[in-house]
Amino acid sequence: MTSANAVAYSAIGLSLLSFMISIYSLKGLASKIGVINAKIIEEAKEFRGLESYIRDEYHYKMASASFDNIRVARQAPQCQCNPNNRCPPGPPGPPGLSGQDGTPGKAVIKY
Repeated sequence: MTSANAVAYSAIGLSLLSFMISIYSLKGLASKIGVINAKIIEEAKEFRGLESYIRDEYHYKMASASFDNIRVARQAPQCQCNPNNRCPPGPPGPPGLSGQDGTPGKAVIKY
C-alpha cells in the first residue's frame, strides 16, 4: 500500500466518522427543537389565558363605567353647582400663545 492510498483511505475514514457524528448531532438538535417548540406552545397558551382574562376585565370595567355615566346623566339633568361659592378668585393665568392670522377676505363693492 502506497502512501497515497493510505492518505486516501484515511480521508475516507475521517469523512465517514464526521458524517456519523453529524447524524448523531442532528438527533440531539431535533430533540432540542422539539423541547423549545413545546415550551413556546405552553407559553402561548398561558398568554392567551392572560389576554382573555384582561380583555374580560377591561370589558367589564368599561361596561360598568358607561353604566355609571348614564345613571349620573339621568340623576342630574341640570347643573348642581353651589350658588353660595364664596371662594376668592385665583390669580390670572399666563397669556396663551398667539393664534394664526386669518385668511384675507374678499373686497365687497357697494353701490
